Amino acid sequence: MAKQLTDDELNLRRKARRRLIGAVALTLAVVVILPMVLDS
Repeated sequence: MAKQLTDDELNLRRKARRRLIGAVALTLAVVVILPMVLDS
């Protein structure tokens, strides 16, 4: 049987997913921009 999630748990999962996506986007930006800055 699947456990029903409460509103607080859903909000925490939503915040965690946004934070993870933000961290991935920031990492990709650094990987793309840093070589351009160091190359010049």
